[in-house]
Amino acid sequence: MKFEGLTGNAGFFNSHYASLGRRSSVSGVAHTWELLLCQTQATVCINEQQYSVIPGDLICLCPEDAWKFSLPFQASYVRVLHTVDDLAKRMQGWADVFTVRDVQAVKTAMQEIACAQQRQDELGLAAALLSLIVMLDKEQQRDALLDAGSRKKTRDSIRAGVEYIEQHYREKCTLNQIAAYADRSPIYFHDVFRDVMGITPYEYIAQLRLEEAKRLLSMSDMDPCDIAEYCGFCSQSYFNFVFKKAMGVTPLNYRRAAVTQYLDTQNDD
Repeated sequence: MKFEGLTGNAGFFNSHYASLGRRSSVSGVAHTWELLLCQTQATVCINEQQYSVIPGDLICLCPEDAWKFSLPFQASYVRVLHTVDDLAKRMQGWADVFTVRDVQAVKTAMQEIACAQQRQDELGLAAALLSLIVMLDKEQQRDALLDAGSRKKTRDSIRAGVEYIEQHYREKCTLNQIAAYADRSPIYFHDVFRDVMGITPYEYIAQLRLEEAKRLLSMSDMDPCDIAEYCGFCSQSYFNFVFKKAMGVTPLNYRRAAVTQYLDTQNDD
């Protein structure tokens, strides 16, 4: 198999930061292969077929597929701008949506594509794309072999748990409460959630709190102390610690950088 010319790009879409106004959905037509690893629940329509996706689902858009996503929506994505026949045939056999087991490995592969793209490393980019496609091909085959009842039970558990977490992440949110809402035992829910999502329920809660804090720092004039309380952090000092560990800067400096970026953009205009 030859891979000359295999190229693409990768990134992250977060509708909180996109200029989407008050829109409740986005739609379009895929001009190339697009692979999206969902990080939020959403309703997706592909060629008039509707799907309810959860974090850990992989959406595969073929060229000329008509799509529509409900908002808010977050996903890591890879666009395969140029591929070869053997790889295209593999992807054409994939379901529109399937569940990824090793979410972290897929995220890492997507990050490697983004890094190779930034380095303008064509060979590294082709190798990273090939690795991702082979990995997803195995994931798709595994998902296709699952018993329909087992798949539904797993997806229903994750969907219910994610729904509860997204409604209550700013409160004290325990594993027992989440598992009870999903009608599963805490141990079963924790293990299934971790296997599908690649992170634990508590890590997902922390992720949502951090994302909300980033949004408020960028798009409001709320005091960081109030943001910490609003997002569910036990104290401002803990909020500062978690934020700096994740982002490399304090909440205040993150806000300053957002303002500076806006002013720089205005000056460019």
